[in-house]
Amino acid sequence: MTRGSLRRTLFLLKAYVAVTALSLMFLGASAFRAAKPSNLGEVTVERINVVDANGTRRMVITNKDRMPNEFVTRSGKTGHRSGEPSAGSLFYNDEGHENGGLIWAGKRDSRGTRVDEGLMFDQYQQDQTLGLMHTDEDGKRVSCLFVWDRPDVPLNEVMDDVLAIQKLPDKSDQTAVPRACANGQAWSSTRFRRQES
Repeated sequence: MTRGSLRRTLFLLKAYVAVTALSLMFLGASAFRAAKPSNLGEVTVERINVVDANGTRRMVITNKDRMPNEFVTRSGKTGHRSGEPSAGSLFYNDEGHENGGLIWAGKRDSRGTRVDEGLMFDQYQQDQTLGLMHTDEDGKRVSCLFVWDRPDVPLNEVMDDVLAIQKLPDKSDQTAVPRACANGQAWSSTRFRRQES
């Protein structure tokens, strides 16, 4: 190999190393640059589930058709919420158990106008203990703050009795109610309200 070809080879090798080093620096800088948040402008969905990194459900934002509707009793039976479904958000604690929510519904049909709105906060493993609610049934509007005193018994242990009461043909024969009271499973409520009309 002649001295000239050796110089040319050395020059090409230096150029190759310089281009490679610059390319690696550019790629490294691009990889560590903060990602710019994307702006979607508008998103149309039926339901959003917000979860922790481990998959634990923390919040659900949903339309009325996709609202979670079931609960499980102590005997393993599945129950369903009463009333018409509503759109809204449900809040979940660190264990993934429901502990409150925001619901709203409203419509006008042949029976008149109906509006139901509420913000509820639940006792641990129980039903709501604090609620801000507004209803309108064909012009009869009520807005109120509810405070419920719940027992220290998990809700799923009370729901078997509630489901039994709901199935009774004669609602005056509610033997499960005294039994629930004797077991400390009943609750009371206080309502602070302003009736608008």
